[in-house]
Amino acid sequence: MRAGAPYIVAVQGLKSSGKTTVAEALIASLSARGYRTGSVKLTGHARLDLDARGTDTHRHAEAGAEFVLARSTEETFLLRLRPADPEPLFALAAREAQFVICEGCRDPGVDSTVLCLRTPAEIEETLKQRGLKREQVIAFSGSAAGSAAQTGQKAILPWFDVRLAGEREALVDLIVAAAGGPRAAGKAAGPLSLNPEWQPGEPH
Repeated sequence: MRAGAPYIVAVQGLKSSGKTTVAEALIASLSARGYRTGSVKLTGHARLDLDARGTDTHRHAEAGAEFVLARSTEETFLLRLRPADPEPLFALAAREAQFVICEGCRDPGVDSTVLCLRTPAEIEETLKQRGLKREQVIAFSGSAAGSAAQTGQKAILPWFDVRLAGEREALVDLIVAAAGGPRAAGKAAGPLSLNPEWQPGEPH
């Protein structure tokens, strides 16, 4: 882990390959261990409709603000209203996070990548379509993880099914080790800290 910078893990894959499930599982496990964890979600959509029309914050945005920062007694929400490269987002995260899980990110600033696959046979296709090199990937996961062992496929990298607690934690062990084994700087948080049986996709 670079001094003063979060360790950035990209969760990459084709559509419907289980990226969100994997990202959610990684965030939950790291948070439960006390790591200060952030997330970045990159999408191909030009606009993000995160702010309800007619609210005060939406009116501020429509008036021409470059960003809107809304704060309540329990939450802070920052909406940037101009395009931004991933690197400034990571720089912003550095002040708060030890790990950043970035769904859909292939920026040069990424430290390691978990590749999500719909089938074990899609490794090369996914690498090609997402513009990735095999050496950037530390593990396979996603929709195909449960069937990977059944196919008998020999892979250079390990497979992890994040829906299985033991495999999820083993994947996070691998990520923490790759980051240099930092000490947790926060307190246990998130759904796994409250319920060890929690699964990705369940209400928090």
